[in-house]
Amino acid sequence: MMTRINRRALEALARTMGLALLVCLPIPGYSSEASTTIYATAFEADEGYNAANELSGQNGWLSDGSGGNGILFERFPDAGNQGYVGYYPPLEEGEQSFSLWRPVNYDAIAEGRPVVTFSVTMEIVDSTSENRDDFRWSAYNTAGHRLFTLSFNNATTEICYALDDDAGFRPTPYLFENDTLYDLEIEMDFNANEWTAKLGTTVLAEAQPITTTGAALNLGDMDAVWYYLDANAPGDNFMVFDDYRIAAQALPNPSPGLQILECEPNGHTLLRLVGMPDRNYLIEVSENLSDWTALKTASSSDGVIDLLDSPPPGMTFRFYRGRLAD
Repeated sequence: MMTRINRRALEALARTMGLALLVCLPIPGYSSEASTTIYATAFEADEGYNAANELSGQNGWLSDGSGGNGILFERFPDAGNQGYVGYYPPLEEGEQSFSLWRPVNYDAIAEGRPVVTFSVTMEIVDSTSENRDDFRWSAYNTAGHRLFTLSFNNATTEICYALDDDAGFRPTPYLFENDTLYDLEIEMDFNANEWTAKLGTTVLAEAQPITTTGAALNLGDMDAVWYYLDANAPGDNFMVFDDYRIAAQALPNPSPGLQILECEPNGHTLLRLVGMPDRNYLIEVSENLSDWTALKTASSSDGVIDLLDSPPPGMTFRFYRGRLAD
């Protein structure tokens, strides 16, 4: 792909060769659409959060279980409030886990923004005893089906993940450190049924299936989970998190490919544009790479558009480009 066009050099080359010089130009403006925030919070007082209360029950946050959860002030330096799960043992005996979530119930495919990104700043604070637990982020669909889980096991400091295939946790080659801030990002492409997780710039898991069971491909919630490795003796470790955000965006529009199928001796040129199905494309022509004239605007069910261009007599070279019509 050319990023800079030397017009004089191209024109000189055309004249030297004595035939039509046909160039397929890349068209700018095909970056992905700006993301749309589905839900975001920093747990601050001006959002209506009260640090004296549990996080569960505030601003739409829900929970399952009776484990510890709440809001801390400046656990992350100069960052205001943070949410947390852990520390205080569950009130009910026999519980195995505690989950905390804020429903979003987002149908990414139906909304036309199939790429959903969950991001959060997080920290695992170690126990003061030998008892340690597992902290997780789990994605659920709107029917309450667990799609996948990313696990931070505080007993081993291993980072693992699980799918919805009941095959258990799969290890990644990475460990985490206690009392260390991490930026976690999980990108879910519901159109492709794939998710990828990164911790900072480190890719933890890549192109994993969102569901292996044919579950509905939508996002109900992203849960913070405290899983007790010993249900009878959970530790006082906890997971702190801030800048919790779920955003969605459309897939990027790929640049159309413009091919030259045939150049006839009389100067007629057969072009083919290959783009996306049912999208309206414009094929343009120029004699100087500055002024462009529309030749054809069309769409097709398979994204393939053919055009026979007949230049004026005496024309020695022409430049072509294809782009999405406005």
